[in-house]
Parts: sequence; C-alpha cells; structure tokens
Amino acid sequence: MKNLLLLRHAKSSWDHPENSDFERPLAPRGEKVLPVMGKVLEAMEPSVEKVFSSPAVRALETSRGVIREISNPPELVEYPPLYLAELSVFLQLTHSLSPELECVMFVGHNPGMESFCDWLCFGQQSGSTSLRTANLVWLELEIEDWKDTTQGCAVLRALLPSRLMKALF
Repeated sequence: MKNLLLLRHAKSSWDHPENSDFERPLAPRGEKVLPVMGKVLEAMEPSVEKVFSSPAVRALETSRGVIREISNPPELVEYPPLYLAELSVFLQLTHSLSPELECVMFVGHNPGMESFCDWLCFGQQSGSTSLRTANLVWLELEIEDWKDTTQGCAVLRALLPSRLMKALF
C-alpha cells in the first residue's frame, strides 16, 4: 500500500499584471492557510517522506510554507515538468518513485492534478474531483511498487478543503 497526497497550490496573487503566470506569488489569503495545512500534514499517518513541487513561484511558496510546519520535514524536490503538467507527467513521475517511499506529495496545478486524481480513483480523466486552491487529496494506492500505478488503483481517503483545515486548527 502506498500513500499519495496531491496538493493544489494556495491562492495566488494577481496584483502584478507584469508577472508571468509562472512568476505569480501567493496572495495574503494563500499565505494564511499554509501553517494550517502544515499542521494537518504533521498530524497525518503515514508521514510525508518526499515532496515534489512545480517550480512555479506559487507552488514552491506553498510547498515551503507547508513543510516549514512539519517537525521532521520531508525532502523538497523541485520538479520542472509539474508546471501545468498533464496526466502523463504525473504518471511518469509516480512510476519513477523509489519503491522504498511509502508516502509522497505532489504540489501542482489544475487541470492536470484533477485529471490525475480522477484517473487514479475512477479510471477516467474528468468528472469527480474538484480541487480548488489549497485543497489536499489523500489517496491510498493498492500497489506495492509505484511503477505498478494504474488507472483506478487508488482509493480516495480524504479531500480536505483549506476552509475545513482552517476550521480544525
């Protein structure tokens, strides 16, 4: 059994139109939720061992802000293909993970993240999950090795909206 967490980046700022999409930072509202998200991850079992993040500013700020709250912080890997990745990129990354890892997290963007989640859980690329900013999905994959990740192999353990996380802490 493997655990995969999918975290959509927190709310980004549109205050500087001169910034490219890649350069957009988090909005104050996005920054506020990071400590709460980190506390949720701190409390989860199993613990996150490695985080793969899109290199976009808003995704890296989300990853770093969440990791900062974890007492035994996981390794953060900046993974350039995750920027606006499609399902195939998520799958390629998943297949490349070391079998020793039990719990990893991907931090990225829609619509690819939703497509990947739907494909893992429901065997299709669209329809069931809606990942708003700062939403965290916890999937249990019924596999022994990440390379065995296939369509429909996951069970949705939780979909935690940031508003719910803020209410908990």
